Parts: sequence; structure tokens; C-alpha cells
Amino acid sequence: MPGKKGGDLTVDGARVPHVRPSDEEEQRDYYTRKNKTHCTNTLTVTKRRTVTAHVSETLPGSRNDTVMLEGLAETFPSMADPGTPEKERIRLIGDSGFRGSEKRLPGITPVNPAKRTANKDLTAAQKEWNGEISKTRYRIENTCADMKHNQILRRPFRGTPEHFRIFNIVAGLRNFVLLFKETAAGTGRYGSMMARRREERLKRPPRR
Repeated sequence: MPGKKGGDLTVDGARVPHVRPSDEEEQRDYYTRKNKTHCTNTLTVTKRRTVTAHVSETLPGSRNDTVMLEGLAETFPSMADPGTPEKERIRLIGDSGFRGSEKRLPGITPVNPAKRTANKDLTAAQKEWNGEISKTRYRIENTCADMKHNQILRRPFRGTPEHFRIFNIVAGLRNFVLLFKETAAGTGRYGSMMARRREERLKRPPRR
């Protein structure tokens, strides 16, 4: 588990359409300028094999992604511990919206892309660094896009965020499909383990 001996986790917020509330305050709460619509926001965390490791509590779409980072401490306790050794800290890989995440989770090593300012362009080293981060963050982008293929996440949700548990169900089903594919192909951690066990059973002498 990455939370025990360090590791890499990619993180991103997934926004899902929401029916426009009738209350004006709720309308401002759910409306996002980025998407130009009313939606909810759910923080999604993936491991190296694109397996979903954590799905946060669903909040209105206007909430910033960093606000939902505190829920990660329940799944990965070492993130909230500032005394976590440097070698055992989790590298939390996110986009520029997760700048300052170490303030909420002092036990992590944040990995964010360099941002160009109005008066200064990015250097060649910074562009190379951003490229390396993009090669890693494609996993979380593909994971969110894969889950949003389900029609239930593409249609506007009519309930409240407290009743929004669909994202957890879709993430769990997707993890099950990935595990089944690895087991059938004999790849990955569990697939390789099952393949070795099958080979061991075949090598055993037949019972009389």
C-alpha cells in the first residue's frame, strides 16, 4: 500500500453535471466558471496501475480541489503526519490547481507542474519537468474519462451531494474489471500471482 512505504499517487477532481438548483445561493455554489454549468466535484486518486485508490466526498462544483484533500488522511494516515520520513512520504502528483497541497497534508511530497508567469517564460528544464508530469498524469485523466463513459455520470444528477454515491460504485466496478482482466491475462500483481499458482498446481503429481 503506498500509504505505508511511500509511492506515487495521481490526483484530480472529476466534475459531474448537476441539475440547476432552484435556490439562488445553491446556484452560485454549484456553478463553475470553468465548465460554465452547474455540477458537483469529486476528488479521485489513482495508483500506478490506474486502479482507483480513493474517492472523496462529493461537494458542489465551486469547491476547489485542494479543499477535498483532507479526506485522503483517512485512507492514507501518513499524509497528515508531518513527522513522516522523507523516504516514506507519498508523492502526490497533481496539476497546477493542487499547489499548496502540502499545507493541508504536511506528510506528502507534492509534485506540481511549473507555471509560466506574465513576465517570465518557462525554461527548458521546466518544460521538460512539465512533460514528465504529463506522462504520469495521463493515468488519472484516462481513469476519469473511462468512468464518465457511464451514462449515469453523464446525465445531470438530481439529488444532493450527500446522496451522491454513484461515483464510488462506478469506481469499484471499474477496479473489479481491471482485476478480472489482469487475472485472465496473467499480468499485474494479482494476475501474476494467480498464474504462478496455476503453474504450481500443474506441476504437482496426480493424486492416486
